[in-house]
Amino acid sequence: MITRHMNITDNSGRVYCHRKADLVKADAKHMDNWCSQCPYYAGTIVGSGVECDYDDGSNKDTVYFEDAVESERYNLQQQVKMGAITQEEADDRMKGYDEKQTEVMTPAEEAATDKIDAVRTGGEAPPPDLSVEETNGS
Repeated sequence: MITRHMNITDNSGRVYCHRKADLVKADAKHMDNWCSQCPYYAGTIVGSGVECDYDDGSNKDTVYFEDAVESERYNLQQQVKMGAITQEEADDRMKGYDEKQTEVMTPAEEAATDKIDAVRTGGEAPPPDLSVEETNGS
């Protein structure tokens, strides 16, 4: 049975990507390079995430996640139940996510997260911190 996965971006702007089997930044670059060509992609959740359709073995119509790590944990447990991976493999994959969850965001990432939170709550995003110089990674 195909299940609709409602993946809301977490505080770091990430979602679980079934195609990549990893946590990813849900930004325009990812959407253009991956989602637009993905067989699981079912649409966007306006300003706050993506919808994906695939059989996770749960026999549920829809599952909803606001935390990318919890979504990954759920998907790994479904794979264990279906016999696709062992519990040990699932546990090994989850070990790295504690580190990813505590990564420090750049000022640009924080500003983007503020904008996403403002859209969710209907408020206004705080003004950007102009005292921090942003770079393009070079």
